Amino acid sequence: MNRWREHLPLLAALGVALVLPLLPFSEPTSKRLISVSGFVFIFVVLALGLNIVPGWTGLLDLGYVAFVAIGAYTVAILTRLPWMQFEGAWFLALLAAGAHAALWGTLRLGYAIFPAVGALTWGLLARQPWVHFPWDHAVWVALALANSAFWTWRLRWVFRTQLAGDYFAIVTFAFAQILLIFIQNCTPVTNAARGYSDFPAIRIGGHATGTGTLPPGTIVVLPDGKGSISAPDGGTLVFPRGGADWAPVPQVPLEVTADVKLWLRGLEWVNLPSGAAVIVPEAGYAYEPPGRAIEPDSKGFYYLLLAFVVVVFLAVERLHRSRLGRAWLAMKADEISAKANGISIPRHRMIAFAVSGFIGGLGGALQAWKIEIVTPGSYDFWVSVLILSCVVLGGMGSLRGVVIGTIALISLGEVLREGVELGPGLSSFFMNHARWLENIAWQPTGDHALLKVPDQARYLVFGAILVLVMIFRPQGLLPPRGARPPITPEEASRLRGVKTALFREESK
Repeated sequence: MNRWREHLPLLAALGVALVLPLLPFSEPTSKRLISVSGFVFIFVVLALGLNIVPGWTGLLDLGYVAFVAIGAYTVAILTRLPWMQFEGAWFLALLAAGAHAALWGTLRLGYAIFPAVGALTWGLLARQPWVHFPWDHAVWVALALANSAFWTWRLRWVFRTQLAGDYFAIVTFAFAQILLIFIQNCTPVTNAARGYSDFPAIRIGGHATGTGTLPPGTIVVLPDGKGSISAPDGGTLVFPRGGADWAPVPQVPLEVTADVKLWLRGLEWVNLPSGAAVIVPEAGYAYEPPGRAIEPDSKGFYYLLLAFVVVVFLAVERLHRSRLGRAWLAMKADEISAKANGISIPRHRMIAFAVSGFIGGLGGALQAWKIEIVTPGSYDFWVSVLILSCVVLGGMGSLRGVVIGTIALISLGEVLREGVELGPGLSSFFMNHARWLENIAWQPTGDHALLKVPDQARYLVFGAILVLVMIFRPQGLLPPRGARPPITPEEASRLRGVKTALFREESK
């Protein structure tokens, strides 16, 4: 009974979420509510994942955005591959995104030095005159990898188990920044600043994209005299968008649109440039349309995100009540006592990092499908701050607090972005007495004032809210059951003055 009473606010929020798209709002209002709620659901998933590390193991993670970026880019890259166009491929890509993020969750502390040491070794060797011979590049690569592997192996336990407190937070922050620099500069993998926007949406009941099967003997003529590609066994054209109107006639060249891929066999495929012409030798071309897409602002996508929130919450809540969850809480309370009771600190830390990273990867993948574009600008340090603020506002270690805190903070951010039109009285006050806040906290709209905060200033509002929470309710809005506010200085002074002798003389 107490357990149901504890989750009563969450059950109420779930009931509201289930009926929200069905309420008789106007069409623009309904679409806006569904869109904003989708972002709230994604951040709830991310906050539940982050809460595992600072809330249950006591380690401050300032680089959680790295897992979000890994999940988003994994989905964007995988779903564009020609052999990932089968029915249900989006779910496999989603799991792969979570697994990839979980892998880096366990490696980012012990093996994040691998590329740094390798790059340093390569740079030092390249400057030496005696290493320049015909196969010098192979030697540089071999020595750089060997040196990286050696120092990574020697320092792996130092990074994995000995980091705590501020040092752990700095390393996680550094990892996220290194990953962001990699994303911004590694064009072959991440497409650099342009990112990806042509990956297919989630589709139900069919392929992820339209596919066209080419007959044997097809020839593709590349533009600008770059030659041709022969497909003696036929092939498959993958159309990220459209493709239903493309119907070749035998022996007549027909150009394809941009971003079309030619899948030949196995893992062999080619990105066809715009202007490439396909010549089929005979009839037999067959086009298969994609499945029904779930649009990011549709009710279907809304309920899909809500289902993921429920599944993640139940899984994390089960972990919290399991033996593993109790081990995490014991580590947070006192690592020495946890070791004395047989808890392996390195092993349980790695599991916490992996689970937290997996959930972060899932959230990043869902966010990529929601915004339909993946670029480096979406994964800067402030995303980590925003997710951590949601956890702190609701109450570290409290699942219900994390959910309520995320709903409150993300919804407030969207309200500040859209603006709230004030009544005549408040509008008159702002226009007469708060002109110095014009275009900072409010904007004039005719006879009324619009309470609106610029995107860059929203974090100031979030910071002010967190400061007030830390002063008046430091344990959060809904702290974990059994949590108590910190003792006051007067209580600390009184406790220090208490006699601590185990045996006292009885008064006669």
